[in-house]
Amino acid sequence: MIFKLFLPLALGAVLSAQMPDLKGVLNLSDNQVQSLVQLQQQKPPVLQPLVQQMQQDQQKLQQLLGANPDPAAVGRLVIEMTAISKQVEQVLSNFRQQALNVLGPDQKNQVQSLAEVLRLQLAAHQAVELGLLSPPPN
Repeated sequence: MIFKLFLPLALGAVLSAQMPDLKGVLNLSDNQVQSLVQLQQQKPPVLQPLVQQMQQDQQKLQQLLGANPDPAAVGRLVIEMTAISKQVEQVLSNFRQQALNVLGPDQKNQVQSLAEVLRLQLAAHQAVELGLLSPPPN
């Protein structure tokens, strides 16, 4: 669960301002790319306190689960961690919506197509693993 929380932080920190492939597929203007990159750079400071709290709670949970755990304290901590996870999801959803608001209608449709490609990519890799497809050439 912690890894899922760190991924957006890592992505926000390493973004390139160019992104030529995405720029070409979506026909993004330089201003749109700049706006999208700025949004991504705004994520880490917003998410960092939540991630830190989740890490602290994870450590507390490990301690609580030691010898003779208190079920009520464990339950409270799990509820708190679930609430933090929901906050992270909401923050990411808000950023995603802001990013989509940068795009025009046709670009938003293309993003939906990209989402489908991602879904199919996972299935394609599994098909390669099962010998149904040949791996792509290097």
